[in-house]
Amino acid sequence: MESLQQKNVCHEPTYRELFYAHARHVRNFLFYKGASATEAEDLTQESFLRLWRDCEKVPVEKAKGYLFAVAGNLFWMKKNTSRSSCASSGKLQLWKPPTKHPNSTSK
Repeated sequence: MESLQQKNVCHEPTYRELFYAHARHVRNFLFYKGASATEAEDLTQESFLRLWRDCEKVPVEKAKGYLFAVAGNLFWMKKNTSRSSCASSGKLQLWKPPTKHPNSTSK
């Protein structure tokens, strides 16, 4: 049987093998970073889609690192985009300190 290092990522059985070997770990990594379960699933799928798109450029022995790097970058971009869109839409309100403490009595 051919070892994983000798295979090509563009070869479907190799790609499938990479998916079964790493998808759960990538999803857990994203969940640990702070993604919701749905976000982690979506970003894991997107990471694997990008691996497939770039399969000729990514050596099999670098595929795991590629997946984690892409997943981390996608998560970071998603979090930064959602923050900036929230701020630009006016949904984010700045906290304003109260002018008077609620328990204080005025004299």
